Amino acid sequence: MSIFIFQRIGQAVPTRSITVIRISVYVNKSIAQIILAVKYSLTKLFGSCVRELRLGTGLSQVEFGEMCGFYQTYLSRIENGKANPTLNAMEVIANALGMSVFELFEKVKVHKPPKPVKPLKPKQSK
Repeated sequence: MSIFIFQRIGQAVPTRSITVIRISVYVNKSIAQIILAVKYSLTKLFGSCVRELRLGTGLSQVEFGEMCGFYQTYLSRIENGKANPTLNAMEVIANALGMSVFELFEKVKVHKPPKPVKPLKPKQSK
């Protein structure tokens, strides 16, 4: 039995099994969710470690950004875990902190992220 998928121009393309396509979509979706979860936590962890190390040097984001050649907004996004820096950017950050990229990765590995801040509840009037 052959199943046909129609292309936009109307020509039929024979495929072996539509089931395989459906299974691969489900598998890819679950893997993508896992990857996004790991990436999200790793970017947060990396960013909070960079922030802690930067504050340890006594530099502001603007000063540190100038040392790295980054805009302050990009550095802020890295520190907040909203940017995904390249390996080259990580190396630049490590060098600006006076260490190798491998030493920075070791610091990230043992870094404990700060506890999330709970939002303040508005006071209720009596």
